[in-house]
Amino acid sequence: MMSTLTALMMTLLTMVTFCMIPRIGFDWLRFREYAKEDDREKLLMLQRQENGWVIRHLACALCAVALVVAMKTCPNLGQPERLAAVTAVYAVISFCFALVESILSQRIYQFTVSRMEAVKQRSDD
Repeated sequence: MMSTLTALMMTLLTMVTFCMIPRIGFDWLRFREYAKEDDREKLLMLQRQENGWVIRHLACALCAVALVVAMKTCPNLGQPERLAAVTAVYAVISFCFALVESILSQRIYQFTVSRMEAVKQRSDD
């Protein structure tokens, strides 16, 4: 039988996953659009947003890891074993989201730096 806390954690895990995947996909599309338009300001704004998401995902993942450690080391909490497993899955997914967001942020950075170097070379000529 599944406890209420486990069900709530599974619901949270599902909701976060189904909200984040499309949002990350739309951010990749916005990056491609801004890169095509060569809009440096929008690219920098998007990079700042991505960096913010990386921090959020990492904070959530670290909190989930701390909860799992607390559940495993404090037997008097009386938590179901499944709750620790679901929370650990949430931590892994949050780390994965942070990785994907940081890759996007890095791509934006590389693109803007390469464009700035191209502009600098044109102005030097």
